[in-house]
Amino acid sequence: KMGSKPHRQLHIFFFPFMAQGHILPTIDMAKLFASRGVKTTLIMTPFNAALSSNTIEGIQNLGIEIGVLIIKFPSAEVGLPEGCENAQLTITPEMQHKLFRAAALLEQPLEQLLQEHRPDCLVADTLFPWATDIASKHGIPRLVFHGTGFFALCASRCVLSYEPHKK
Repeated sequence: KMGSKPHRQLHIFFFPFMAQGHILPTIDMAKLFASRGVKTTLIMTPFNAALSSNTIEGIQNLGIEIGVLIIKFPSAEVGLPEGCENAQLTITPEMQHKLFRAAALLEQPLEQLLQEHRPDCLVADTLFPWATDIASKHGIPRLVFHGTGFFALCASRCVLSYEPHKK
């Protein structure tokens, strides 16, 4: 039609927490969207991108395009060894705490990527609650990835709210 806007491909960012139980399902979700014509981009740290490269390459070899953007993980800033960017590498409770502190420092790099690439949607892990405000600030809808699913979330909420175990 004359005067109609050109069709622009929907673009979704996927931002998993740095643990295989979060990364792998997020990659699967990105694959589903990409296989249906949506432009998908995973936001990952260098270690996790390398750890997931065979999985992502396997998907790309099927003709399904998934992009990857790398953000530096601030290991040293919180006292973790360089390259300690995944929950599997944290061998003490103190290291786990530092991993979460470092993850919170990804707020600014994520905001830069949203400004630069302007995706249509952000699917960010439930462990990044601050991602909602950043996405909102840029007018980008944010969906929460919650690994255990919505039913488990609802059941937990009901137990907390109604305390059936106390009746």
